[in-house]
Amino acid sequence: MTFTTQYPMFIVIQTMPDDIALMDLVNGDAKTKGVAVFTDRDGAEEFRDKYHPSFSIAPLSNETAFANLLTILKNVVTEVVFDPYRIGKRTQTITVTEMLAQLPPSTLP
Repeated sequence: MTFTTQYPMFIVIQTMPDDIALMDLVNGDAKTKGVAVFTDRDGAEEFRDKYHPSFSIAPLSNETAFANLLTILKNVVTEVVFDPYRIGKRTQTITVTEMLAQLPPSTLP
């Protein structure tokens, strides 16, 4: 699966990496964690207001920022969850490993 991303994207965060908005994901008996990433600020704000009201919104302004985030979190989460709980938007997931493989090598730390 190939993802095309446009920047900026947004995350809900308090401090890195311990207080970033993570999601518990269940697929059958398997339980994993994912990082919520939003394609627009409004979606990030809605998610923050509902689930993490004391957190802030942080932009991911380019592929390098996104690659850095995923590299920091790759031992904590297995999935990237795009636009969770957005009415009118289909939530999409991809593994952190697959997403990192799709980013240009020059953006990887």
